[in-house]
Amino acid sequence: MGNALWANWRKGAISADEALAAMRAIRARPPVELRPLDDLIEPALAIALSLPHPIYDCFYLALAQAERCQLVTADQRLIGVVENTAYQPLVRPLS
Repeated sequence: MGNALWANWRKGAISADEALAAMRAIRARPPVELRPLDDLIEPALAIALSLPHPIYDCFYLALAQAERCQLVTADQRLIGVVENTAYQPLVRPLS
């Protein structure tokens, strides 16, 4: 998250103050829950093979599917890959 804030500051999309405020807001949230990948390996590979798209992104899609939630992303490549597929409802563009 810190790298994303830094990259957006570097591009001029946000100010240093905005980056610091965002990091404070992130830190104020409950801790991130870590989840084992074991039960996501096969679904992620199936998604990667069907799209076709690198498996590392497909782990996020498999997790969103398993948790019945959406993946919020600014990754335009991933957004484009899932367009008009069964995986499109799992992805919400960051706006």
